[in-house]
Amino acid sequence: MFTGISGGALMTTISGCKQILLFKLNDKDFGFDVSCVREILLPQEIYPVPKAPGFVEGVINVRGHMIAVVDLRKKLCLKDVRSYPHMRIIICHVRRFIVGVLVDGVREVVQASPGGIMPAPGILNIQMDNNAVWGIVRDEQKVVMLLDLEKIFTNEETQKFSQMKNA
Repeated sequence: MFTGISGGALMTTISGCKQILLFKLNDKDFGFDVSCVREILLPQEIYPVPKAPGFVEGVINVRGHMIAVVDLRKKLCLKDVRSYPHMRIIICHVRRFIVGVLVDGVREVVQASPGGIMPAPGILNIQMDNNAVWGIVRDEQKVVMLLDLEKIFTNEETQKFSQMKNA
C-alpha cells in the first residue's frame, strides 16, 4: 500500500502516488500530505500568548517571523503526554497562514497509491464535525490516519493565528 521514499524533494505526487509525512502522536502514526509542509524544526522556546485557545502553546520566532505553535495532541483531544525526546515542530501552510504543529516525532515521507488510501469511516469525524481525517492507509500491522489541517482548524482559529503573530 505504501512504501518509504529515500531522498528527493518533497512533492505532492510522484507517478500518481501521494506523498505523506508520517509523524507520531502518543505512539500512534498520523500523516499530512507533504504539500502543506514547509519545514520541520527541532523544539525551541515557545513564548506563551495570553488568552490563546487551550491547544495553542504560544509563538516561536522563525528567522524573524512569529509563528503560532499548536499542540496537535490537545486539538485532537488526545492524552497529554510530554516526555518524547524526538518532539518536532512541523511548520505548515494552513489556508493562508503559517502554523507550527507540535508532534511527538517525525518518521518519514512515504508514497501512498490512490488505491491504497481508504476513505475514513464517517464515525471518525462525528466529534470533530469537519472531516479532519480524510483517509486511512494500512500497511502490514500499521494504520495511519491522514489528517487535513485545513479542516482541523476553524476559520476563527486560523484568524487568531494571524492575530498572535502581531501580539
